[in-house]
Amino acid sequence: MKSEKYKYFLLDIKNAIDILVNFIFKISKRIFNRYKTNSVLVVRLDAIGDYILFRNFLTELRNDAAFRNKKITLLGNPVFKEIAEKLDCNVINNFIWVNPDILIDQELSKTKLKIKLKLRIANYDILIHPVHSRKWEIDNFLFSIGLKYTITSSGDASNYDSVNQLHEANKLYNRIIEVETLGVFEFFRNKFFFEGLLNKNLQTQLSIDPIARTETKSNYIVIFPGGHAEYRKWETKQFASFIDQLTEKYNGKYVFKIAGAFYEKIIVDEIISYSKNKNLIESLVGRTTLLDLIRLIDGALLLISNETSAVHMAAALKSKAVCISNGNHFGRFNPYPNEISDTIITLYPNNDFYKKELYQKLVDENKKQSILNINLITVDRVIASCIELLDTNS
Repeated sequence: MKSEKYKYFLLDIKNAIDILVNFIFKISKRIFNRYKTNSVLVVRLDAIGDYILFRNFLTELRNDAAFRNKKITLLGNPVFKEIAEKLDCNVINNFIWVNPDILIDQELSKTKLKIKLKLRIANYDILIHPVHSRKWEIDNFLFSIGLKYTITSSGDASNYDSVNQLHEANKLYNRIIEVETLGVFEFFRNKFFFEGLLNKNLQTQLSIDPIARTETKSNYIVIFPGGHAEYRKWETKQFASFIDQLTEKYNGKYVFKIAGAFYEKIIVDEIISYSKNKNLIESLVGRTTLLDLIRLIDGALLLISNETSAVHMAAALKSKAVCISNGNHFGRFNPYPNEISDTIITLYPNNDFYKKELYQKLVDENKKQSILNINLITVDRVIASCIELLDTNS
């Protein structure tokens, strides 16, 4: 009984602290927002691939007359910290890194309060949150800071409980930039957002400078067999069979470098154990940073990957790649439009994905998650796509 009373007592204390903090931030809004700071906060708390498809527009923001002399801070997810700090430090003045899970957590932790205070004291004149599939908790956190003027995308409801919740979230912002929802490739969606923000047409190209760019392609093929979800991973036996069949086709001409995070070591070890050509395989699992991976893909003849950020790196580098996809987020992150990259071949479990008349239907069906079995994609199809890319001179 005493423990229950103590539990409710702590809950009352927590609620009282939350009320006090919110009151303080409301008062601070009246005080701080009287003063201009000539500063902008850009919020990007999603994944590595999302950032690669977004980052080129930071240059457009920096070069625009309205933002040229402003201090721009990026509030970002630390998963892409290395890329941003090394490759985008010429357009971003300051970086603040925060795990989005901390902001999504309803509890007002010390870390969350510290970030909130830091953003409040900085007193940014403008907050730009261009993420299309936002989350209610992030929206609410940004609103609670009480900054002067906030801008976001019209967005979609994929990460909300309902369309109505999306509409409620949009009310937390001062300006909503209308961006098409379905069937728009993510890079173009970012382009439409920044065209609306800057009020001009943009000719932005997807690109990435790997630093110390490789002059010529080396005699290796990169394999990236990982992924965030099991249903988006091709089987390890399939990857091993692919290595063996391609080796036979080209008489051992190529070596294979398998990359991935340290926790994916078991996947890489399985591929090597199943292969008959272990002497041609080098495991780089857990041994490459993001910049290393970019350089690795840049120097490779070809990338074979599940649908991951590695494919977006290849597209930005204008490198050749075969993407193995179960159709997840079809139309948004795959397949690559030719006007962005014509060196990416995307393979799907069935032929419906190649029929133009079914495009919008498939976009709608797979906008959240595809339920198709990725292992219906055969080794023969991957081999055929590799031959197509390897035997072209471009």
